[in-house]
Amino acid sequence: MKEIIIASLLLAALLAGIAVNSRIINDFYDTAVRMTKELPPAGAEGSYEAVCAFDVYWHEKKTAVSFSVSYDDVERITEKVRLLKVAALASDASEFELQREQLITAIEHAARLERVSFESIF
Repeated sequence: MKEIIIASLLLAALLAGIAVNSRIINDFYDTAVRMTKELPPAGAEGSYEAVCAFDVYWHEKKTAVSFSVSYDDVERITEKVRLLKVAALASDASEFELQREQLITAIEHAARLERVSFESIF
């Protein structure tokens, strides 16, 4: 009986940890999408610096999400950030907007995979 109670408590703690981790990761994705949408347009003052700041943010946080979505999705987002930096540096407005939209799509796709992964646990 004692073992059942201990196992139940450990299972409850594990499920609570998974739920908290999922919330943190979803907050990360929401912040990443918001930051991307708020980037100044290519050629605007501070555009390249803002993209570089987002790049730093992504590289600091991507390890946390790489466990919950595929490595390919994480690398796809990383590549889109790199292409967005190139477009910002070149002040190419049309390429910048294209890369921004593709980056947002990649982040939203990874966020959906995260939610599906979390929902499949429960």
